[in-house]
Amino acid sequence: MATSAEQLILRGLHLLIRSSFSPNSPEAQAKHFLGLQADIGPWFVDYATELEKPAMDFTLTQIDEPDGQGGLQQ
Repeated sequence: MATSAEQLILRGLHLLIRSSFSPNSPEAQAKHFLGLQADIGPWFVDYATELEKPAMDFTLTQIDEPDGQGGLQQ
């Protein structure tokens, strides 16, 4: 299952693809534009909420080094 950050990226890409295509008639273009606006707002709120979350700490407490015999020294 994708993380919420991955889902946000996919939603953003979907919006980008949708915004690059539009119908030919003015009425359909207006409806398309309103639909994009309605989808961008919630996506941006979710994106800002995800950015507010603290980052994970990936610091290492001990680095294992090879012992020269195919194993790791502890």
